[in-house]
This record gives sequence, structure tokens and C-alpha cells, in this order.
Amino acid sequence: MIKTYDKARTPYQRLLAHSDVLDDTDARRLAHLLDTTNPAAARRAVADFGGTLLARVRHKTVTRRAQAATVYRSKTKLNQPATKRANQDESTTPSKRAS
Repeated sequence: MIKTYDKARTPYQRLLAHSDVLDDTDARRLAHLLDTTNPAAARRAVADFGGTLLARVRHKTVTRRAQAATVYRSKTKLNQPATKRANQDESTTPSKRAS
């Protein structure tokens, strides 16, 4: 048994082979798009967009963490003067018994 394969073709070439799927206007538009597109530049642009998106996500995460940790880093709760507490013989609430 011998396997035979079709000749390797690009998706554009396979699309052109089926005349019932593509009309002349679309074929010309795709041909123009194929001629004017630089695959290396497109790959670089996609990589740049991905890098920008990743940088924005990282910045957003860092910013949220920074906002949540502001109180911790400023130590505002630790630097506040201690509130005056009542002595043992002082009562902050009136007694309810008559003794």
C-alpha cells in the first residue's frame, strides 16, 4: 500500500482552486492583500501588541497591590498615638446596681 499526497499548497492557493467559493472581485482583493502584506512585519506587530497588553496587565496588578498596601507601607495605624484607656477604678458606663 502506497500513500499518495497532494502537492503542498497555501490556503490562498487552495481557495483559488475552488472557483465556486470565490468570485473575481474577492480574488482580486485577496491577491492585492497578499501582495501588500509583509508577514514579518505582521508578526512583529502582533508581538508588540501582545507585549503591550502584558505590560498593561502587569501594571494594573502592581497598581492594585500598591493601593491595597498603602496603609501597610505608610504604617498609619502603627504611628497613631495610643488612645487613653480608663483606669481600673474609673468606669466608662454607669453601674446598674445600687451597691
